[in-house]
Amino acid sequence: MNFDLSQSISASHFGDSPVIRNGLEFMNSAKAPEFILEKVIQKGQIYTFTAKWGHGKTALGLTMAMHIAAGIDFAGFQVKRSKVLYLAGENPADVQLRTITICKEYGINPSDIKDWIYFSEKSFAINDKPIKDEFVTEVKKITSVDLIFVDTGPAHSEIEEENANSKMHKVAVAMREMANDFSESAMMVFMHPTQGATQDTLRSRGGGAFAGQVDGELLAWQDPFTKQIKFWHSSKFRGGGFEPVYFDLKRVELDSFDDNFGNKAVSVVAIHAEKSIENNSDEIGGDTRIVFDAFVLCASTKELVTDREWRRESYKFLGDRNTKAKGEAFRRAKKLLLGSKMVIDAEIHRSYRLPIATSPEVEKVCD
Repeated sequence: MNFDLSQSISASHFGDSPVIRNGLEFMNSAKAPEFILEKVIQKGQIYTFTAKWGHGKTALGLTMAMHIAAGIDFAGFQVKRSKVLYLAGENPADVQLRTITICKEYGINPSDIKDWIYFSEKSFAINDKPIKDEFVTEVKKITSVDLIFVDTGPAHSEIEEENANSKMHKVAVAMREMANDFSESAMMVFMHPTQGATQDTLRSRGGGAFAGQVDGELLAWQDPFTKQIKFWHSSKFRGGGFEPVYFDLKRVELDSFDDNFGNKAVSVVAIHAEKSIENNSDEIGGDTRIVFDAFVLCASTKELVTDREWRRESYKFLGDRNTKAKGEAFRRAKKLLLGSKMVIDAEIHRSYRLPIATSPEVEKVCD
């Protein structure tokens, strides 16, 4: 019996699709982009959404998801009403209260979206194929899916080290496979940034091995002075792109959700806002910006920063100048920042702080 092994392998891999097309056939098969969220989320594309803890990642992403499920324009972008699947395995109880808050603030009737947005409460490893396939099969019994939010990527993988690039590459490939399982749905994966990331260096962990498998990198950053959230994308973004948009985080007390001590439950919702220009750190530049960013980096791990810590961190970023030149640049910038109240003298052992301290209650829920 004659058996052509090459034909068998080819048929199983390529299916009914032609192995090659001529140039004209290839171009004639092109399709116009189809967006779910105008300029931001395109059908069939995979996106990362990266922000530091406390910079509004979940608040913004969930508000976006609810708007798409409700068919309500979001932050000036048009929406194509679509079926949304939100993987809330990292903190489902928090997401529950947030959805209630969003409905309250935006006038969304929960009954109107019950067949448009679905949630999973148990985390699972998307890169574990048998588990992923079981999950997809069960979801398909209930609904079709146009857009998947993964909150967060690390919580839905078996990777313990997010900087293990080769393993993160496999996670990204598995996520695209899962999106394709739902007839090329779009997917947004919430990710943590690299260590010590600033607004200018904000990228997801996993390096190029992970980023190379996605179609766009969406980013969020909270200005340390105005407390506004900037939402934009990196240069890694397929399509025309969009200009940055801004959000305020609104603290909301929820009725009928008092805790066992009678205190009202608190949640945070992202509200689209015009960019605040008063004392906005985006408006400063040169050495002042470098010294300010150094302070923000120090303040990301502690409330009070000593003069010595601030100076040492600033010197790292002031280039190849000699020590005297760095000292002069630091003193000039420090004087400007203190004078403009962008940094506050705590009057405790030559220590300084940022001007607006987020209340502990909000810190717990503002990611």
